[in-house]
Amino acid sequence: MPLVNNLRAAFDALLAPERPDEEFRGDMRVPDHGEMLLMGFNGLFNLEPSRNLMVQYFKQLVTPPTWSIVDQIKDPQKYYARSVMDDNVREILDATFFVKKLETFVAVLRMCRSNAHGFRGGPKAPQVPHDLDSLTKPMRKYIANYISSQILGIFSTSTAILICRLLEQQGINVTPRHSFLTEMRRAAQTMHGFQPRLKEAIEQQQNLITSAEQRLKWAAGANPALCEVMSAFEAAVASHKSKISKESVLAKNISGMASSILNYEALRTPTTEATHHDKAFIAVC
Repeated sequence: MPLVNNLRAAFDALLAPERPDEEFRGDMRVPDHGEMLLMGFNGLFNLEPSRNLMVQYFKQLVTPPTWSIVDQIKDPQKYYARSVMDDNVREILDATFFVKKLETFVAVLRMCRSNAHGFRGGPKAPQVPHDLDSLTKPMRKYIANYISSQILGIFSTSTAILICRLLEQQGINVTPRHSFLTEMRRAAQTMHGFQPRLKEAIEQQQNLITSAEQRLKWAAGANPALCEVMSAFEAAVASHKSKISKESVLAKNISGMASSILNYEALRTPTTEATHHDKAFIAVC
């Protein structure tokens, strides 16, 4: 930490150096082009104030003990957000990312200097300039590390707390997870059982409709006044087919979604069989 503090002091002095020949505009010192570039680049990394404010608000969220069973609250706090909530750990993270910020500065500015040498055509000029992907790679790496270390888990936890708070205010009685999954499994099995019967009923209905249409055509040939009846019948049949088709697609989508939910819950539920397979896998490894 003392070394990082020395780096901070040297970097702050680099941002605002004191020179005897410096120019003033009113009461403010006018920075040169290099200082303006460095200050603008440094402003892109000014994340600590916003992060600290976000953590402060996050700590003010009150979560009853009964909400700790919610996975969306328990898992992020356990695996991601806990380190950011600890002041000592956060201080170490700030020091680490300050060093990472300086490394990013050096990497990007070196590539910019290399490109400048190439444009001037000097003796040590690179043959191929750095493209946009290469120039932004250090920045993207820094952003990914920062999000995974200091932000990941906070938004999901706060969203889950907000949803639980809204459910509590509305007085919604949330069905226990086991009962909900049992009812969903029963409904999905019932829907799967209806599919063959529904298909058979649709085929029988189509046969009856075909027979009725044939008889109407014969009757309309002998009595032209029945043409309007036949047209109305065909329109009703087309509307009925469209409705059945939409409901069939909806039933398939609901059935597939229910199966996906049940499979997902079965995979993440610590059943006896799942625990046995986990232990066997660990023993093999």
